[in-house]
Amino acid sequence: MAVFNNMKIKIVGMFCIALLAMAVMQYIITESFPDDAHITEAFIISDEITISECIVETTACLTEGEDSVSFYEYACETLEEIHGAYSDGMDVNGQDISYTNDDIKECVKAEYTEEKFAICDVITRQKASGNTYYHSKITIYSDINTAEKIKRNMDSFFSDNSNDHITYIKVKAYKNGKMSVNECKNITRKFYERLRAKSVSAHAQDAENNLLYNCYGYSNKLTDYIDSGKEKINVQISISYNIQNDCSDITLGYPIINDSY
Repeated sequence: MAVFNNMKIKIVGMFCIALLAMAVMQYIITESFPDDAHITEAFIISDEITISECIVETTACLTEGEDSVSFYEYACETLEEIHGAYSDGMDVNGQDISYTNDDIKECVKAEYTEEKFAICDVITRQKASGNTYYHSKITIYSDINTAEKIKRNMDSFFSDNSNDHITYIKVKAYKNGKMSVNECKNITRKFYERLRAKSVSAHAQDAENNLLYNCYGYSNKLTDYIDSGKEKINVQISISYNIQNDCSDITLGYPIINDSY
């Protein structure tokens, strides 16, 4: 009987060790490999935050072939190719196209607006360097989850058709009233927990009618990142008080908030 009991203890012990090893392995896999999380997963209804729009911005340095056509023709053909790459389910026929040509650059701009989204595409050739650049701003007013698909399509296209490119996602939202710094930290903590992100750096400035909160973070569940030199960054949260509308404007950016263009 004693031998039997010892055998049972050994079996149970080995089983527990096996479960522990599996749990450790699962943790290592989860932490080491991105799950391609969606930036919009940061928001849930109980936060009482209203999402107003989502913006996908892409900037690329294009690769060109032989100058067998005019820049205008090249730009229009390239825009058609790009639209075919990212506009799955988005009818962009009927864009307003404009062309400018001065001493510094040639530029073709295509704009389209409807109830669900707005698009502004620009292709510019700098005359001094001869370099050609593409910039796109797609503003989504409904079904913002499509932003991730647009970003993947853009990245796939420009990985083969550009010298360099980057695509940003920016979610703009608001919460009624003026948030305190502690509330900003709390909502940031919730966002980061859902994205499995860690805070890299944060700054807060609060006054009676003013609020500015900014926090950079990194999550290995998000595939893209920017190397700041000291830390990897791929998520940014900015919160400011809008005194006119008496609300706190919340912006969530991946990999950062791009407001430079």
